[in-house]
Amino acid sequence: MNDPTDWLVCLAIVTVAILGKLGGTMVSGRLMHLSWNDAFALGALMNTRGLVELVALNIGYDLGILSPAIFTMMVIMALATTFLTAPLLNLAEHVNRRTIRRSVSSSIAVAPRIET
Repeated sequence: MNDPTDWLVCLAIVTVAILGKLGGTMVSGRLMHLSWNDAFALGALMNTRGLVELVALNIGYDLGILSPAIFTMMVIMALATTFLTAPLLNLAEHVNRRTIRRSVSSSIAVAPRIET
């Protein structure tokens, strides 16, 4: 991975992995009638599969299926997607809390006053 092109390929692999896991799970979640926020959180949780990916990558590398450069790129992808899980879940929780606060404040604003 001494060539800048290798790093661009690695960035593309990481981007496709994140978008594939997150987007595919979000679409599936929406088809199962989850809210967008819950579908996003579920997609973020799909990124935790890095340990399984590392085991499969090691087997492929040991069998000679993966070159050292591709193996390195895939390990970086597995680590990057796993490390992104917590920030993505925090983002989903932040959006969820903000949505709840807006919902509560708007329902309070339109609630009728009862005078005694």
